[in-house]
This record gives sequence, structure tokens and C-alpha cells, in this order.
Amino acid sequence: MAKYVYSSLPNSQIYSTDAGDIFIAGGANCTNKFMVIDRAVVTPVTDAQVTALTKCEAFLRHQKRGFLKIVNSKEEVEKVGSDMNSSDKSNPLSEAELAVDKNKAKATVNKTK
Repeated sequence: MAKYVYSSLPNSQIYSTDAGDIFIAGGANCTNKFMVIDRAVVTPVTDAQVTALTKCEAFLRHQKRGFLKIVNSKEEVEKVGSDMNSSDKSNPLSEAELAVDKNKAKATVNKTK
């Protein structure tokens, strides 16, 4: 029976496992050619791949941080993605974050003597 991995990562990932390399699609929170931003991206996986992924340290780190979720049945992407982590430290600051603390966007220049 197929299972599904939902990813809120902006880039695709290839996890090296005992069962071989497993591709998990990325592209969440990025505009597509229709200028639509998806909260998550879904990849179908087999039971054997799920077993291998649950032994992969890199996959488990992403899952623990809320970027990946394994689901038994295909669900609406927006519904599953709504409670997943969608940001990391490399994301640009939002208007709401700037409104709270304007010093977050302070530019610095390396000064040499």
C-alpha cells in the first residue's frame, strides 16, 4: 500500500538509504510557473521506502524539525502543509517580523582597517 511523504522544504532531497537513494520532491513555499505558492509538496513512497527512510538520520532530522510528514493516505496538500514548519533561518524577513523588530533588518558592512 502506498504512503505519502509531505515536504515543506523548498528544495528536493535525495536520501541515501540501505534500500538505495530515495527522492523526495521539494518546491514548497516557492512560486511555481503559475505564481502559486504551495505550503507542501507530496511524494508517493512504498512501504519499503518508508522503512528505509525511518532509519535515515538526515530524513529523521528533517522530520523532527517539522519539514517532513509521512501520511498513510493522500490528503489535500494545503491541509497537511498548514501545520508543518515552513521557515528556517535562511528565509527573508516578512513584513510582520519587521513590524515587531526593525533592528532585525539592520545592514552591516565589513570594515577593514
